[in-house]
Amino acid sequence: MPQSRGGNRSCRWLYFEPPLSLSFELPLAFLLLLPLGLLVVLVFDLLVVLVFDLLVVLAFDLLVVLAFDLLVVLAFDLLVVLAFGLVVVLAFGLLVVLAFDLLV
Repeated sequence: MPQSRGGNRSCRWLYFEPPLSLSFELPLAFLLLLPLGLLVVLVFDLLVVLVFDLLVVLAFDLLVVLAFDLLVVLAFDLLVVLAFGLVVVLAFGLLVVLAFDLLV
């Protein structure tokens, strides 16, 4: 409801006093610093999240790659050693058998 401040009653429609719940004032510095603060917080959070994610992903990838490489190397070495050992054992056995046959 428009209220007058007294005096001139013809200008009472120019003045309107809002209810108490709507009347608040924010300092201009707060309004200017609020977006800057939000930007700083967002950039900091983004950097922290990116660095953390990068470290976790790199560590996990490194672990997976090392485990996979270790398995491949072990499997390859095992196959090579077994194959080479089998060849050596067969050749040695063949030589022993042939030598024994020649002697007997």
